[in-house]
Amino acid sequence: MDTKITADAAQRLQQLYQRLLPVLEELCVLEERIALAAADDRPETLEKLVTEAQPALLSFRGLEKKREMLSQELSIQGRSTAELLSALPDSLREELAPVLTELTRSLRRFRDAKENAERIMQLRLNDLNLRLEGIPIPQSHRDRRV
Repeated sequence: MDTKITADAAQRLQQLYQRLLPVLEELCVLEERIALAAADDRPETLEKLVTEAQPALLSFRGLEKKREMLSQELSIQGRSTAELLSALPDSLREELAPVLTELTRSLRRFRDAKENAERIMQLRLNDLNLRLEGIPIPQSHRDRRV
């Protein structure tokens, strides 16, 4: 794991990470809006947002595939941020550190927003199943769960 990353490789990583950041930010906003639409029980809005998220998801998948290929090419797959930074030449470490920090923050925000949206949608599906079975759902009970 003590492989050093060349300046050219670090530049390629930085460019890829900087392309990932706006896509992740867009996905975070969309997932947060999806969670709100699900919480407000607005299925039409939810459907529109899911459709709206498709291009960003495809872009993210493509960039993630490129990241995986580049990581494999550089023999850095599976490395933590700290390990990746330690493999950089000193002159490039300060340049790439803020990008990696922002990418890590954005990934965490996206994961949290996605989990929240999925949890709320699951609750709505459970409510729908109860309604289909003819079981009334008290409003106060539903509101507490969301």
